[in-house]
Amino acid sequence: MIAEEGKAYRHKKTGGVYVVRGLCRRESDEEICVLYAAFNEPVSIPWCRPCDEFCDGRFEPVTETTI
Repeated sequence: MIAEEGKAYRHKKTGGVYVVRGLCRRESDEEICVLYAAFNEPVSIPWCRPCDEFCDGRFEPVTETTI
């Protein structure tokens, strides 16, 4: 899976739904990360997670009908 900007994903463990805002670089080691924020919060501080972690099965794509 590749995280796509603007698409919604569900965190399998918590059930939270998030929208990918884009990619970013972690300052400490320059690793490329996924920048994502809560779907149902109009003003949400985004989260950052390494691409490998985001795409390792912890998140699943969400369709409009399942949100």
